[in-house]
Amino acid sequence: MSVPAEEATEHERRVLVVTAARELAEAEGWVGLSVRRVAERATMDVGDLYRHFADQEALLAAVAVHGFADLAAALTAAHADNPCPKRAWAVMAGAYLDFAYANPAVYETVG
Repeated sequence: MSVPAEEATEHERRVLVVTAARELAEAEGWVGLSVRRVAERATMDVGDLYRHFADQEALLAAVAVHGFADLAAALTAAHADNPCPKRAWAVMAGAYLDFAYANPAVYETVG
C-alpha cells in the first residue's frame, strides 16, 4: 500500500497490517510471527495495531479471511475462463495448486 500508515483510512490501516503479517509469514513462516514485528513492518506502533485487532489470533483470522478471498478470486477467474464444466474443473485445480505454490504461508491458513 502506497499510503503512509499515519495518513491511511481505518480500512486501509487494517489492510496494511494484514499485508504486513502475510509478508512476514511468507518470508519467515508463522512460528516467529509477533504483533510487534507486524506493527514495525506496517510502520505503526503496537498500540495502534491493537486498535484494529483485539489480539494476535484476531489478526491471524483476518489474514486467513483475506487469503480465502484471494483463493476464491483465483478459482472464480479460472472457472470464468472455461465454460466447459470438465475443463473448468481441471483449470480450477491448477489454479488451486498455483495459489498454494505462490502463497505457501497463506495456503497453510486456507488449505
